[in-house]
Amino acid sequence: MAENESNVPFLDSNSSARKFRSHQRTSGANTVEEYMSVVSEPPLSTYTISFASTLLSTINSHPLQIMAGSSLRVHLRKLTLYQSANAAANTPIVFELRRLTTAGTGGSGLDPAPMDTADPVAGAKAMVLPSSKGTEGILVGGRHRGTILANASTANLQPILDLDWSRERTKGPIIAAGTSNGLVLKNVSTDSTVQIEGYAEIVEATTA
Repeated sequence: MAENESNVPFLDSNSSARKFRSHQRTSGANTVEEYMSVVSEPPLSTYTISFASTLLSTINSHPLQIMAGSSLRVHLRKLTLYQSANAAANTPIVFELRRLTTAGTGGSGLDPAPMDTADPVAGAKAMVLPSSKGTEGILVGGRHRGTILANASTANLQPILDLDWSRERTKGPIIAAGTSNGLVLKNVSTDSTVQIEGYAEIVEATTA
């Protein structure tokens, strides 16, 4: 099927005709033009944040923080956690996603990796387990519960936390532009030996 453009009697401020995109096909005995429309947002600069085995032996720690850059909003699209070392016992574990109003320091810094190498370097920054935690703000959504296992190596192949805000026509957590604005994953319960690894996906954009 051929892709075409059509001039229509719709003028912009410079009195120039606009073009509309269409797709040509045969309907019965007629050649017709089907107008093309966008039903979702255009592709945006997308970045991934991955971190390896992280010990959760301290309650109320910050396993992962994400801070915005100075000029672009950050949209958190996905956050997935896996268990990477056995727990002392099978037990529920509780996580919170909270806003940060100052960044934590002293942890392992992570640079978000672009999905498209043609995209610019991300303004956002991430950190694992800051030794000096950032200032916590309001809770985003509710608490999130998972189960950690004493025999994770053979029994727990599924994520212990899998949050997805990538559906159309919904908004996930958004971090306003500004280096003091962020989100943090907080473990409000813990186990003395369990370790996790994780993956987050973010988008940077000027608007929603």
